[in-house]
Amino acid sequence: MKKFFVFLGVLFLIFSVEGVAGAFSFDMGPDSYVDVSGTQNVLTMYANVNPLLDNIMFDLEEGQSSKFLFATIGTTESWVNDDDTTPGKVTANLDFEIPDLLQGINGDSVGFFSGLLRYNQGWSLTWDDPVFVDFGYMNSGRFSIELTDLKESNGWWKGPKSSAKVFATITLESEPVPEPATMVLFGLGLVGLAGVTRKKLRK
Repeated sequence: MKKFFVFLGVLFLIFSVEGVAGAFSFDMGPDSYVDVSGTQNVLTMYANVNPLLDNIMFDLEEGQSSKFLFATIGTTESWVNDDDTTPGKVTANLDFEIPDLLQGINGDSVGFFSGLLRYNQGWSLTWDDPVFVDFGYMNSGRFSIELTDLKESNGWWKGPKSSAKVFATITLESEPVPEPATMVLFGLGLVGLAGVTRKKLRK
C-alpha cells in the first residue's frame, strides 16, 4: 500500500511539474498510414510512411512547432493521359500515442501537362490543412498539423514518374489545462506521499 501511494504521488508530481513548465510532450505512434485508394482511376499514387515515425518524440511550449519527415509519396506512371488530370483523393492518417488519437488530413493529387504535345509533365498534391485538433481529455488546449504541398515537374518529354517527401509540422496552439478530476487525484497523491514520508520520519 505504501508503494502505491508513493508511486501515485511521484506520477502526479511529474505531471504537475510538466504543466507548470507550460510544455506538452508529443509521441508519435506506429499506426500512421496514407490512403491512396482514391487515385486508382486517375493518376495512380503510392505512399511509404517514414519507418522511424514511431521513434519521434518532442516537447512543445505554446506557439512552438516541430517538423519531421512523415512519408514519401509519388507515382510510377510514365505518361499523363486525359483521365490523369482529374483530381484523386489522398488521405494522410497520423497516429499519436500522446495524445492518444489518429488524425486524418485529406488532400487532392492531380497530373498535369503543358504544350500541344504535352512536352512538360508532372503532378501535384495539395492538402486541406492546417487541421486543428483539440485535446480530448483536457479542458482546453489544441494543436495544429500541416503537411507540405508538393508539385513535381520532370521537364521536357519526361513523364510524371517521380516521388517527393512530405513533412509534417506540429504546432502547439494553446497549452492543455488539466481537468479538475486530475488535480484532485494529484492532491490525493501528494497526501499519500506526505503520509508515507511522515511515517518514515517517525521511525
